[in-house]
Amino acid sequence: MTGSQHFIATDGVSGVTVPIFQSIWGRKGLGLFGSNQGEQIQQIKLLSQQYELKYQECHGIVKRLGIQEPVELESIYTPVQFFEMRDILGYEFSNLEEIYQKAQGCQLYDSYKVATQKQYLMVLGVFGAGKTTFLRWMGLQALKGKKNGFKHTCIPVFIELKNLNFTKINIQEQIIAEFQLAGFPEAEKLTNQALEQGKLLILLDGVDEVPTKQIYHVINHIQEFVDRYRKNRFIVSCRISAYRHNFRRFTEVAIANFNEAQVQNFMSNWFTSETEIGRCWQELNHPESVVKQFTQTPLLLTLACSLYQRSSEFPTNQAIFYQRALELLLTSRPIESDSQRLTPQQEQKILAEIAYEAFDDDRLFLPQLEIAAKIEKRLREIHPQTEAINSINIVKSIAIQSGVIVERSPGIYSFAYSPLQEYLTAQYIDHREWVEKTVTEHLTDERWHPIFVLLAALMQGGADELLLLLELAAQNYITSPKLQALLTWADRVTTLSAGNFPPVAKRAAATGIAYTIAIGNAHSIVNANAETIAKPHDLLNAYDIVTTNAKTNAKANAITSRKVSTTANAIAAAYGIANPYIDAYTNALATAFDNTTTTDNALAIASVFDNSQIFNNVEWEMVIGRLKALKSGVPDDNEPVEIRRHFIELLQLTWIQALHLDPDLLNLSPDEATALDNYFYISLLLVQCRQSAVRLLSETWEVIEARMLRG
Repeated sequence: MTGSQHFIATDGVSGVTVPIFQSIWGRKGLGLFGSNQGEQIQQIKLLSQQYELKYQECHGIVKRLGIQEPVELESIYTPVQFFEMRDILGYEFSNLEEIYQKAQGCQLYDSYKVATQKQYLMVLGVFGAGKTTFLRWMGLQALKGKKNGFKHTCIPVFIELKNLNFTKINIQEQIIAEFQLAGFPEAEKLTNQALEQGKLLILLDGVDEVPTKQIYHVINHIQEFVDRYRKNRFIVSCRISAYRHNFRRFTEVAIANFNEAQVQNFMSNWFTSETEIGRCWQELNHPESVVKQFTQTPLLLTLACSLYQRSSEFPTNQAIFYQRALELLLTSRPIESDSQRLTPQQEQKILAEIAYEAFDDDRLFLPQLEIAAKIEKRLREIHPQTEAINSINIVKSIAIQSGVIVERSPGIYSFAYSPLQEYLTAQYIDHREWVEKTVTEHLTDERWHPIFVLLAALMQGGADELLLLLELAAQNYITSPKLQALLTWADRVTTLSAGNFPPVAKRAAATGIAYTIAIGNAHSIVNANAETIAKPHDLLNAYDIVTTNAKTNAKANAITSRKVSTTANAIAAAYGIANPYIDAYTNALATAFDNTTTTDNALAIASVFDNSQIFNNVEWEMVIGRLKALKSGVPDDNEPVEIRRHFIELLQLTWIQALHLDPDLLNLSPDEATALDNYFYISLLLVQCRQSAVRLLSETWEVIEARMLRG
């Protein structure tokens, strides 16, 4: 019990228990406490306070990561927000966790209001989203009763489903046991009356933690219990990846990622000094902060705040952040008899091996026995004389107390956070000196992209070897004459231009706009004819750039145009050349957009290039004048196809003439399209690895940068 703990209830519990016991005693004709009714009521109120205290001790006290002293949940709680799952039922994704990430832009609702309005509520969320904490906090609100704003007179009963006897599951007996612990007489009758009258708020935590073999049995029991005692209020929690839409009556909601206001509120509760809060918030929102992504859920934000509290600053490098986070997680748990044989450093080495093998095999889930076998093997190497090793207990200890790995279902584990698994994978590659092997086998596999970026940051001998290998691999993709000519064009039209940007950034911006022009709707080219094209922007997609291609090449050409444009502009943006109108123009070319808006975006792009002075021989005033003239004559949708086609010809011709661009350079074979896509993908990866690298010779990067995006 903390020093500040106090009675938090008013009429929350006694408002239910006193009338029920008066009813019970009336039927019996005698009291259990004292000689008069007043004494009996006073005793029941005392027992009600005892129940409230018990709830507060069990569910209202939390221990923060890295801090020994426990605190009251209410003093640090940051209210979460919900979105309704029905808002995203139209999405088609491979799993609910992907749906969850895609749905963060849905309308959000106050979680407390939803929980008081909905009698049956299913709360979903990712690992660490705050599901359990929300259920516990709602129980505290119920204890306060109506005088403190809770609309319903009911007693909260918090039940962790993982602790039930699954062979003989009985929620009613669990409730009876809770009342017995508080000392209530005739707890069974109290439970029956409370259930019949609808006076309980039943909080069932962790459907996802029920063993797979028992899950349907448990769900059926919960459903039958809810149907039988439907007057009561129910809140159930489940990890979103494990949910299968199995609950009738229930409104399904999911906890949304934290917004900035919630992050600020969380920090205000975490830190005691206003100065410290201000400094932490300022560092977190620095443009180059690597910690910002760790503020989306309460658990991740706890990790970030714990690290800041230790050193009064956030790590400036992503890899350093992950390393410190792992150290904190692995050292914050108490040492037990089995785990004494493994130091945190040894545990991390084992986890790195497990992370790499699982990532290399593209496996999300890991059998407990597989992890235990690796631990036992490592322990026998360290302690060869050891006879009995309980490696299963060590696995459970790491999972429960550190949170680096989590048990998704009985005997099946995975890493709690994919970034930590990626970091450990990169660490293992560096330790084994498998950099060249990894580049050879996985370079253009986008799943391995974060591994390469992290590898550049943590390589003990410096990132020079990795970056030189990436450059060599990239060069192998641009051997065809047409691709060489394209890069030569980008170099020629930007060399010695007045803009104050590195040459490689100018070459990237030039290629980006060229392939922005080239973007087309491949399906309309292949499947449609002129009569079925309804709008001029579709004609733009079908016109000069790709019409000389065989139709079999059109789709690859258009897809590559989009990808190359995006990647090239990302490289330019990394150097400070940002053109916010590129995406809007790209969308105008690829979707059903009106021609006036398309021309407006073209004008905006031209204006940005005029100001940035990236090109060396482009008369932007003339270009802008021509685009304005075109805008004044945009044909409407009722004009004949020939007129709309002519409009697109003029718009197309304006760009091509302005940039001194040979349209044939944008007409690629499928092999050339794939090669160019890979080349720009690796080029962007090179820039990102350079930004991530802690140890890299400046001479190495200068040589690489000078050769990038040149024919």
